[in-house]
Amino acid sequence: MNPIGQWKVSAVLSAVDGEMKWVAQEEAEKIEDFDLSMFDAITEFRPDGTVCDLIPIPQGTPQTEIDKAIAEGCEVAGDCIVAGKHTWKEEDGKILYNTNITGEILGEELSPWAEIKADVDGSITLMGLLRLTRT
Repeated sequence: MNPIGQWKVSAVLSAVDGEMKWVAQEEAEKIEDFDLSMFDAITEFRPDGTVCDLIPIPQGTPQTEIDKAIAEGCEVAGDCIVAGKHTWKEEDGKILYNTNITGEILGEELSPWAEIKADVDGSITLMGLLRLTRT
């Protein structure tokens, strides 16, 4: 699997009616207080080993505001703001994503690297919580 390119959230693992299940945007729109902004995010895997979390710049945002954000250190990628960066790598034929989660469980150090596996339909699951499809 080659992850390079842009991916959009197609489903979120969420608690609904007391059970964990994958919720697509259409269903999420019917759930009170569901954070629909998750479906706006784009995850971009770059050839240099960077993963960028992209948030679309709202239409109508004045260029002066965008320029100010850039001057304050924000990165713009196309019509999106880079909201976060991670890294990815290929190792032993596996695609790994750096979750940036560190710590230990029962005295054993956790690896921040999580494997990304492609689903049968070509989508991928990120950190066990987000199902992504290519844009």
